[in-house]
Amino acid sequence: MSYIIDFDISALLLLAVMLFSTYYRHMVSSSAEKCFIVLLVITGATAFFDILSIVLAPMSLGVYLACMVYYALRVSIAPSYFVYLVALTDGWKIFNKLRVRAVAAGVYLLQLFLVVVVNPINGCIFDVNEYCVMTRGPLLWTCYLGAMLYFVAGTAYIFKYRNFYARNKFYCLLGIVPASLVAVVIQFFVPNLLIECFTQAVCLMFYSITLQSPEERASAELHINNREAFFEDMRLSEFNKKQHSVVLFKIKNYAARVEAVSYEAGNKITSNIANRLFELIKSEELTAVPYHFGIGSFGVVFSGEDTERIDDFAQKLSMSLADDRLRRNMTSTKLEFYECIVDIPGDIDSYASIQMMLEGYQNFLPGTDAVYRVNKVPGYKEFTLYSKLDEIINMALENDRLEVFYMPIYCVEEKRFISAEALLRLYDPVYGYINPETVVSYAEENGDIHRIGRVVFEKVCEFVSTPEFTMTGLDFIEVNLSVEQFHDRHLCEKLMLIAEKYNVDPSFINFEITEGAATEVWKEVISQTKILSDAGFAFSMDDYGQKSSNLKRLSSLPIDIVKLDKSLADDYTSPSGEVILKNTVKMLKALGVAIAAEGIENRRMEARFSELGCDYLQGYTYTKALPLNTFIKYMEEVQA
Repeated sequence: MSYIIDFDISALLLLAVMLFSTYYRHMVSSSAEKCFIVLLVITGATAFFDILSIVLAPMSLGVYLACMVYYALRVSIAPSYFVYLVALTDGWKIFNKLRVRAVAAGVYLLQLFLVVVVNPINGCIFDVNEYCVMTRGPLLWTCYLGAMLYFVAGTAYIFKYRNFYARNKFYCLLGIVPASLVAVVIQFFVPNLLIECFTQAVCLMFYSITLQSPEERASAELHINNREAFFEDMRLSEFNKKQHSVVLFKIKNYAARVEAVSYEAGNKITSNIANRLFELIKSEELTAVPYHFGIGSFGVVFSGEDTERIDDFAQKLSMSLADDRLRRNMTSTKLEFYECIVDIPGDIDSYASIQMMLEGYQNFLPGTDAVYRVNKVPGYKEFTLYSKLDEIINMALENDRLEVFYMPIYCVEEKRFISAEALLRLYDPVYGYINPETVVSYAEENGDIHRIGRVVFEKVCEFVSTPEFTMTGLDFIEVNLSVEQFHDRHLCEKLMLIAEKYNVDPSFINFEITEGAATEVWKEVISQTKILSDAGFAFSMDDYGQKSSNLKRLSSLPIDIVKLDKSLADDYTSPSGEVILKNTVKMLKALGVAIAAEGIENRRMEARFSELGCDYLQGYTYTKALPLNTFIKYMEEVQA
């Protein structure tokens, strides 16, 4: 039989090019890159000994030894492929399970035992006939079965991590299985067509192009992992429940201090810092991985036993960064660095929190003169709260932990409380009551303000529909509408349906909108306030005077009450504040709207704002915002 070795030769050439390309592109540092190199070498050696088993045909012993090495290498390809997949996803934790380790190693060692130990005795896998040609043994199928087991396990593993791959990479990873199966079938029926190694080499070529792409993970100049690589690795670590410790550091005011001098100076300093990182990691004999996030920001990720040495490394790094040679001949300004240590998970528990930490850790560090553990920094609690707000708000909505407190509003003319402002409060079992401004601001960003707004209004309408509301003697309740709520085209319909549900007359509701809302979504505010006003709802403008006020815009809206911003009350004793306040009240009176003053803290302020002509007063001189039951009791006492 004449064997066609052209495909094996092509496979060798292709694998040699990929091996050279791998080293040339500096793809030799990560575990996935090392596993890929091993896969290239094993596949290349398999093709080489396949060729050798043909060219040594006149030598029976030579052919036998070449075939034995060939099969020993061949049964190693599939396990190497599976290990490569694990390395790609940093899923080494899978081998912590004894059963997985035993099965993975057992199947491979059994195949190797059959090829190296048993086959020389009885030729169960292959034999060499009198013509020095390799013949198949009765148990050769075990090699294919073992390979198939690894490929099936690999396919299941790929599907487990499918969300971490782009579609082209996902299909590329899967491609080796059907391609290898087709090659095995062809070579089984056409034994002289040695195509298996070539097929695997082509698959590895696609891997090299699609998966082994350092250009996506690192810059060609620095050879250090970039921001995208960091987030990809952290997402995988979160999925794998892997623990890390990270040193984060960045140059203070990088743009002003470095890039303002020259773009080249910035690149040179960045390169110097990257080199320092590599040198320090190497000298300390660590397996830590450095990253460059851009704009003078870096990180070093520690895992395993190395995490115990992170504090020592951070101190040495701090000393190294203080070296003036980093900036020599590039900028005269001394470089200062923010530096901190973060445990993931522990200090940070989610992928979203990692992103937030990377963007803003310098904002809560006390300074640039030391290395800080973030969990010991005073501002860290506020940061962790903000990083978990999405989860906190969702849990509050699902578990009815949103509350409405009420702050009464005093009518100067009638000398009684005429209304109350409904104020959102969110209670969390861990953080307690959270600053409502923080909650509203965050909810406006992520869109939860629509759900929160509906819950608050429904609770208000539920209260207004009860006999207890009548007993308070109030004429109406003021409810805040966020600027974001006006983006909802069905806002009016939803509000009116809730009022109808509780049989609440619209005259009992006064919606508060901020001056900023009227500015940002002017057309929506105009159209929707008109619909609600026609339906019988009243409106107040809140925070008037906080920004540049516009009387023309105010007169275009169906506003009944204007609430002066608290900043006007805070400054009422100064000469300029007095003038501004008097003239503001005078102009608003000329427009025919009622005026409410917020921030009335004492009786002196109460008397002064009454003298100025304010119709309604609100503030701590009466009471702070109260939960519903406490508010009802308070109103029964003061209104009696």
